Amino acid sequence: RVTSDIEALAELFTSGIVQLGADLLRIAVIFVVMFWIDAVLAAMVLAITPFLVVASWYFGMRMRRAFRETRKRLAAVNASLQESISGMPLIQAFRQEEKAHEALRQRNLAHYHATLDAIFNFALFAPISRAMRCDCQRSSVLARVNSSRLNSTHVERRASSDKSA
Repeated sequence: RVTSDIEALAELFTSGIVQLGADLLRIAVIFVVMFWIDAVLAAMVLAITPFLVVASWYFGMRMRRAFRETRKRLAAVNASLQESISGMPLIQAFRQEEKAHEALRQRNLAHYHATLDAIFNFALFAPISRAMRCDCQRSSVLARVNSSRLNSTHVERRASSDKSA
């Protein structure tokens, strides 16, 4: 068992590092192509990237903590339920049904609150990241419209100056 765990960890680290390198290379190529196509729009996207990274990191920490707590609480519920089922004759012999029920109810309530915390963190992160992306898209559309207007104004001025000459 220990050997297979060590092999699994070694495989995780080697494939994880290779995957990380491939992902970073892919991101770099995408940014190069974006700057090649349109530097202004690429700069706009690049401008919100740090905010998205920080928000992802912060909410990732919060969600990881919340999901860990949820799993811990679920394990407590499952353990309590298993103990209650296997020890039911003993619980009934000492007339502790209400106490066992209350203990299970408290553990289940703790699991419920931990799950709500995890859902709240995700519900908070999703709209924030979506708003950042929408703001970037809105800015890029406005930049493209303004760029088109400037180009058309420049072309019109040039055409009118050619006519007068």
